[in-house]
Amino acid sequence: MNTLVDYENIFIGKPKGIKVLQAIDVSKRYQKDYVLRNVNLELEQGRLGIIGLHDSGKTVLMRLLSGLEKPSSGKITLDGRKLDRRKIAYVPQAPLFDPLLKAKEVMRYVGSEEYLDVVDLEREKKVKDMSLGEKKRLALALSLPFTPEYLLIDDITEDSKEFFLEFIKNFRGGVIISYHNFRDVWEVIDDVIILSKGRVTYKGNKEGLKFKIIRTKALNIPLDRVVREGDYVEIWEEFDDNFVEEKLKALGINYEVKEASPDEVFQRFYA
Repeated sequence: MNTLVDYENIFIGKPKGIKVLQAIDVSKRYQKDYVLRNVNLELEQGRLGIIGLHDSGKTVLMRLLSGLEKPSSGKITLDGRKLDRRKIAYVPQAPLFDPLLKAKEVMRYVGSEEYLDVVDLEREKKVKDMSLGEKKRLALALSLPFTPEYLLIDDITEDSKEFFLEFIKNFRGGVIISYHNFRDVWEVIDDVIILSKGRVTYKGNKEGLKFKIIRTKALNIPLDRVVREGDYVEIWEEFDDNFVEEKLKALGINYEVKEASPDEVFQRFYA
């Protein structure tokens, strides 16, 4: 382990005096078109997933939170003050580097090529020979010498998924990861914001996205969230709620139950 790398400040314990990262009534438009409207979030120490389909506004929000862009209205603050970009480790969706530079030459901009060891990247490898996942790891390495308190990752590629999910688990500060599904990031997030066409459609703990699907052939049921699926109807109910099952039992109606995946809930109600 290289002693020039400050491993303790990256991975060990809670950062001293960690600040609260906030988006307050944030909207963003380009010319006349809004891509985000009235987004609010607050994060200190936890793990937040920003989930949405293509063109939902995820990348724009991440760029605003990282300080690379400014909101059209509202504000981004760190502990109520102006955003300090040095405290944000931002991994963009598609990092841009001079393709002819080697990894160690890119790192000389921050004077700490040893951080390439943390992201498992070869010093002599040129940018033009790197996969997208390796470029994302290089972007992360550039921010680590500043002992960031927040890690913002805009999308993870298949070749970088294992690395980043493990890094998130060990990172000592707050984490925001944007992605298009829950399946790949569910285990490393605590709270969720779902974006759809620039608006927040869900905000809360991930446990609030746990539902079950109750299927029956009884077609005329006076209940909410009843969906016709061929010869069956499906009733979606929160996982810990038993109201629908008790109602069906009281009516003498046969049914079957299966657990819905968070992605099924996302696609059905919030996308």
